[in-house]
Amino acid sequence: MFLSEFSQLTESSSTFVLPDGASVTALKTALDCRQRAGGAPVWRPAVLSSWAGAVQDAFEARELDAGQASGRYLLSSDQEIALWQRVIAECEAERMSTPELAAPIARQAWQLSQLWDAQARSNEGGAEDQLALERWSAAWRRRCDEIGATDVAAVLAGTGTAELPLRGRPHGFAVMPPRLAAHFDHATPVVPSPKRTPFDGAVYADAEQELQAALEWAFERAKPGRRVVVAVENLAQLAPRLRRWAGNIAGSANGAFIGHGESIERLPGVRDLIHVLELGPRARWEALSATLRSASIAGAVNERGARAAFDRRLREQRRFELPLAFVAQSLAGHPELARFSELVQHLRAAHEGLPRRQRLVDWLRHFDACLTAVGWPGDDDAVERQSNLRALWAALSDRLAPLDAVLAPLSREQALGRVRRLVADTTQAASLPQHDVFVVTPLQALLIAPTHLWLSGADSGLLLKPRAAPLIPFAVQRDRGMPGADPALDLARARAIVEALAAMAGECRASYAAGDGDQQFLPSPLIPALAGRQREPQRARAPRHWQQPAAPLSTLTDPSGNALPAGSRVRGGVGFLSAQSACAFRAYARYRLTAKRLEEPRPGMSPIDKGQAVHAALAEFWGEVEDSTSLAALDDAARARAVDRAARLAVRPPPFETPLERAVSAIERHRVAHLLERWLTIELDREPFTVVSREESDEVEFGGLEFGVRIDRVDELDDGCRIVIDYKTGRCAVSDWQTPRMAEPQLPFYALAAGGEAVQAVAFAQLRHDELRWRQVPKAGEDASDWVHHAAQWRTDLLMLVDAIRAGSAAALPRTPPATCKTCDHALFCRLVEHPPLGVDGTTDDDD
Repeated sequence: MFLSEFSQLTESSSTFVLPDGASVTALKTALDCRQRAGGAPVWRPAVLSSWAGAVQDAFEARELDAGQASGRYLLSSDQEIALWQRVIAECEAERMSTPELAAPIARQAWQLSQLWDAQARSNEGGAEDQLALERWSAAWRRRCDEIGATDVAAVLAGTGTAELPLRGRPHGFAVMPPRLAAHFDHATPVVPSPKRTPFDGAVYADAEQELQAALEWAFERAKPGRRVVVAVENLAQLAPRLRRWAGNIAGSANGAFIGHGESIERLPGVRDLIHVLELGPRARWEALSATLRSASIAGAVNERGARAAFDRRLREQRRFELPLAFVAQSLAGHPELARFSELVQHLRAAHEGLPRRQRLVDWLRHFDACLTAVGWPGDDDAVERQSNLRALWAALSDRLAPLDAVLAPLSREQALGRVRRLVADTTQAASLPQHDVFVVTPLQALLIAPTHLWLSGADSGLLLKPRAAPLIPFAVQRDRGMPGADPALDLARARAIVEALAAMAGECRASYAAGDGDQQFLPSPLIPALAGRQREPQRARAPRHWQQPAAPLSTLTDPSGNALPAGSRVRGGVGFLSAQSACAFRAYARYRLTAKRLEEPRPGMSPIDKGQAVHAALAEFWGEVEDSTSLAALDDAARARAVDRAARLAVRPPPFETPLERAVSAIERHRVAHLLERWLTIELDREPFTVVSREESDEVEFGGLEFGVRIDRVDELDDGCRIVIDYKTGRCAVSDWQTPRMAEPQLPFYALAAGGEAVQAVAFAQLRHDELRWRQVPKAGEDASDWVHHAAQWRTDLLMLVDAIRAGSAAALPRTPPATCKTCDHALFCRLVEHPPLGVDGTTDDDD
């Protein structure tokens, strides 16, 4: 183990080499906090560098020496990843579809094989992953030779210690690769003091209880001059939650130092940057919607209301892709959106004449033009914020531009993908925390020598979770003593880390979560204090700013809204009746208060659009084939032509159709035609009929209110009786017409209010690909008195619903809780989902 005393780290003349950049950030923050606690207004810190940075500095110093210059340049970390991606993508043997995922794994295997001298030649019968690494490594060397470059691992493996001495003292390495250790003048492992502080153990029900208790403990002990550390092994996965919990406990988002930084993609201005760059000639609706609602786009303050309304209109198109030409046409005639319309025109101009592939630096110039076209990062008064965002984009561009040295020309989407990945991998610069509390990994805790330590996650896998390196033969790894390959060595290293931490801290606690879902954990044998411990009692933890005296509350029960005057026209038509039957509150919120969920377009056609396509195709078909006699007279070829013509008229391309929409429309036309072909076999088995109306709209009066109706179809039989038909592409059943509170009151309403006296039956025409059925009440051949009985029951139920609508009834009483509540858009308001839902009779589900 390579460690230095914390007092030595404060010497400004010292240079220390650390395992990685995250370790550099953690130690630098701890040193700065120590100087701040000592009252120093300014200070000169020690020189800290990662081992890769130290190699780069030494390599550049050697290249400046004319006598030792190699004539090569050193690849940056970004360039290494980009070149590995290109090498893997060009490899014919593997044909990897996602080289960006394989590149970091291959790079890690290459580095480890160089640093641990673990290169192994396989025979033809070697493992596939080993053979792949050999092919990629050979291609990597060839590519580096072609462009005159090298990488840090190759530098360490191919250069003698006299030629490349690394300045500084290694610090924070639990184990150091042999090739790296050979380049230090003094790389003798340092063993901490034998003094050990006994651990105090605790067991919690889950990780959330454990870590929140650890953070509370840490902030209670935080004082100037102390370094209170909470060590978390899986810090990268837990960092967002730890950041939130620490802010809740400390009352500030900057209360503690979290070792895994927060990605800049969470910054609003950066998210808006990505959305603007995603607005190509064909824009995905999410990017366009986010741009419309963004405060980082020019004119956002003056047009915010109009842009929000336009966003709603675009959502109602239910199109996953929106060509900018279509957006520009939709903006015409909207003077309230003049500024945004101008921005869209500028953006379209920025896309004109672009080549399909070009250098990354040329794409960066294009991206600059796109951002300028929309006025990013905004024209509000936040000058400092705008300046910071522009500086951030400039820094990202500076990191991306050098990749041209190793990349072939790219497409726009590939260049944008590199911007996205860089943004996701870039974290915000850490600032000094308000309290000297550090949440870091156990290895990073070694760097900063904690005075108070809480070691979390101390189950049986503590510090024993590293896996063997991928792509390198396991036998070679074990022979070289690489971490994760030898359980005995891994256990010895884990014990050394725990003992070193116990020797540093004056107060030590360790804890673990007893379980995670169905998985149960055992305590770590490295910490005897955890054996036999009982679970700590669970308790609810609320943010500090929530902990205040409860406000006095008064309760007002108001289950009714404003009544409707007689003769009023009902918004939503018969849909209001369906909603009223399901829940009066849902109906009042949606149709009286016009509160509805915003559309969320998805790739392909939505279920609503698919249903409308089937309705339209049937209407077109029966407009040409008017009765069952004409249908039976068609031969197979003629019927297929009529069905195909109806499907083509029903599924029409939207304005400025995109390639995706064109392909989806072709698939949908084929689906509709196939569905109609199958359905017509059911129509042929019915008694003779004539289609007397199709998709006809009307206004009808019922119960003192006016309703708009649109009846899918009405058939007339040979005896003059009529059947009102409703097409259903989803699930349906005759039980939906059972009273009281019918689940589907539309058809009974159509029959009683708009069908006339000749109507003697209603029917569902169920057109599901897996279930084609004709559901009729009363069934064909049944006595006419059955219809009279059903009609009387339905009329009573419909009048009850209409009377409730007229009275403004808005009570939150779902028909079948909790099933009704699961499909409701207004659960946030009635909040029945937070309590046992009440049935119509006032009982709960538990009473059944």
